[in-house]
Amino acid sequence: MSFYSVYMRDIGAASWMIGVGLAMQTLVEILLSANTKKITDRFPLRKVYLAGFALMPLRCLLYIINRSPFVGMLIQNLHGFYIFSAFIVGLIVLDMNLEPEWRSTGQSYYYSAFGGFGATFAAIMGPLILEEAGIGVLFAFAMAVSALGFFVISRISGKLIPKSRELLQPVSE
Repeated sequence: MSFYSVYMRDIGAASWMIGVGLAMQTLVEILLSANTKKITDRFPLRKVYLAGFALMPLRCLLYIINRSPFVGMLIQNLHGFYIFSAFIVGLIVLDMNLEPEWRSTGQSYYYSAFGGFGATFAAIMGPLILEEAGIGVLFAFAMAVSALGFFVISRISGKLIPKSRELLQPVSE
């Protein structure tokens, strides 16, 4: 996400398009978050959790091949699905697997893993890759990292998310 504005400028987008793209992404996040219960009641929790992670490599691939600023604004919406999956549904999964006294600590570690470590790594490596090889290579690298992340999350979530609807209730307080 840190390089969305760099990408958009690279393909000739006007400044307003960058802002609109981010606003549209936020709208996706809000709409999904407001309907979390409906979504998780209708679809298996593991699939909802993995959907956003699965879209990240696709988003990177689309950025690599796209040269239209208007399409770039639409592609950014895929990030909204990731935010919903990782930070809304992911916390539901976490809460299901932790005793009440460990939930806030677990949430802190979880957020640090997804929002801290990854963002810090990207903030250090991203500019280096961008300066040496360009935005396309940067997104190719991000695509590989996000595909690896999807694989890891897919393996871990299979052990954390019960198959039965009765088991989906959070640990009682």
